[in-house]
Formats: sequence, C-alpha cells, structure tokens
Amino acid sequence: QATMNKLKFSDLPQYQKDLKYFTAKLSTITNPSLKTECNNLLKQMSEHALLIDASHDFDPRLIEENRIKIIEIRKQLTSVVNDLQRT
Repeated sequence: QATMNKLKFSDLPQYQKDLKYFTAKLSTITNPSLKTECNNLLKQMSEHALLIDASHDFDPRLIEENRIKIIEIRKQLTSVVNDLQRT
C-alpha cells in the first residue's frame, strides 16, 4: 500500500493564488495605518492556514473554525482591495 502525501491547506493553488494576489494589491497601500492593518490580516490568514495544516488529524471543528476565519479575513481584504481600485 502506497502512503498518500497529505495535501496541506497552505499548498492549495487557490490559497496560494489569494496570498499572492492580496500581497501584491496591498503593497500599493500608502496609508501607514491601513497598510499595518492589512498586513496583520494577511498574517492572520497565514496563521489560520498553518493551524489547518497542523490539525488534519485532529478535531474537524477546529479545521472548520479556522476555515471560516480565513473566509472572513479574505472578505475584509477583498473589501480593502475593492476600495483601493475605486480611488
């Protein structure tokens, strides 16, 4: 029996794409406090992804909670990017 490599959440193409997209878009922010806030959100998103990676053999509720938090952070970042594109 071949052992399957576990796919990490942080390695998923969509997550990697989002991370690159938000990093690129947020790099254009000139307002220091907004930049700090957005960088913190990006850091939180990465931390939740790592928690999901670490919890694959554990409580599915924890995985779901972290997934939901990533979705919420993604919505916040998308809102900021949309606001940036309007200005």
